[in-house]
Amino acid sequence: MSILPKFFRLLLTTALSFVAPVILIGAIIVGLCVVGFVPGFEILCQSGIEGLAKFLEIFGGGSPMEGVLAIGFTFALVGAIFDTYASYRYQTLRGD
Repeated sequence: MSILPKFFRLLLTTALSFVAPVILIGAIIVGLCVVGFVPGFEILCQSGIEGLAKFLEIFGGGSPMEGVLAIGFTFALVGAIFDTYASYRYQTLRGD
């Protein structure tokens, strides 16, 4: 089997592993903003976003956006390593 399909699968796995936590964090922020439009929940929304920003600042060296990128790159690396391992195990079990 050619190396090209395996390489494309690795690229796709890496890209999806990066995008998944970024979309999840974005969905949490959007969800908190939507909840903020409900009367009486503005304080909950504001404290939730501040808490998430502080959490992301820990990973980003003071910047929430860098925190999101750091988490995304870490997930992408782990996804690539897992895909490489799974591909290797599949080859050895098949006998290729």
